[in-house]
Amino acid sequence: MLPVQILLDRPLSIELSVSASSRLRLAGNSLYQHTLVGIVSILNSGIFMRAWHMIRREPLVHFAFLALLLFAGQALFGSNTREIISVDRATADFLIKQRSELLLRKLTQEETQASIDNFIEEEVLVREARKQGFANSSQIRRLMVQNMRFFIAGDIRQPSEQELRDFFTANIQRFKSPRSFDLDHVYFKGEPPADMVSKVNAGADHSKLGDLRDLRERRMLSIDQRRLVGLFGGKIAKKVMTIGDDRWHGPFQSPRGNHFIRITGRNEPELPTYESTSHWLETEWISAKSRELIDREVAKFKRNYQIIVEDTSDGGAQ
Repeated sequence: MLPVQILLDRPLSIELSVSASSRLRLAGNSLYQHTLVGIVSILNSGIFMRAWHMIRREPLVHFAFLALLLFAGQALFGSNTREIISVDRATADFLIKQRSELLLRKLTQEETQASIDNFIEEEVLVREARKQGFANSSQIRRLMVQNMRFFIAGDIRQPSEQELRDFFTANIQRFKSPRSFDLDHVYFKGEPPADMVSKVNAGADHSKLGDLRDLRERRMLSIDQRRLVGLFGGKIAKKVMTIGDDRWHGPFQSPRGNHFIRITGRNEPELPTYESTSHWLETEWISAKSRELIDREVAKFKRNYQIIVEDTSDGGAQ
């Protein structure tokens, strides 16, 4: 150990105190000794002394030194200051309830986590969109998310025939059609006739009854659970899915009015053939590749944020 004392308030001097044990350690290292002597000579030189006293009295040097300290502090501590994304219990409950109403059942733990993860992804993309200069407005949040997703994965090449065949084989269960229904539908904005059900079940022409003008709303084909919920709401969808005959049922009340429904066909899930997917399989392939790119970029973006999720393990909305 070589303690060096620099006295800056008077002509610079350096005092070296080398113990006997230190001398023994340094005896075999002449290069180290010569280097140390050279450094000491420079520090004791008049040129260094004059330069030091000039620098000591220069205000700009003081400002530069303070700036260096601030920069060092920012480098050490500022990088750990990340934006917070918080998912509180109320938000989590809303997400869970929204998803469970669509599925008409309580969510599994994996589905609950997926709902929260999707919200976090959207929040990350919205904040990154603002950094990219996209319009900053809560009213167009979904548009901002879409813009960021396109920004990340908007330039994917077209797949080859073999890639499409491989993709179809690997994901065939994903393409199984859901269970669906064919429906006849009569709708009244206001109060329906009291004998409506008995009248149509007796053979009255339902196409001339009610307030619907669009034939596609009177005769609905291949309506799966998701579309049932979207058309009539979760409560009516649940009731419709329990109908076991081909007779008219109702009225089912929704915010729109009163509905009467007859199931004319039940379509069980089935697997498609490769040839039957020609008009949509390429879109599915591109969507899957986009998802891979988006997942990878979102994982990188998340490093910029501290994500806090309140515990939702004791429940889950129905």
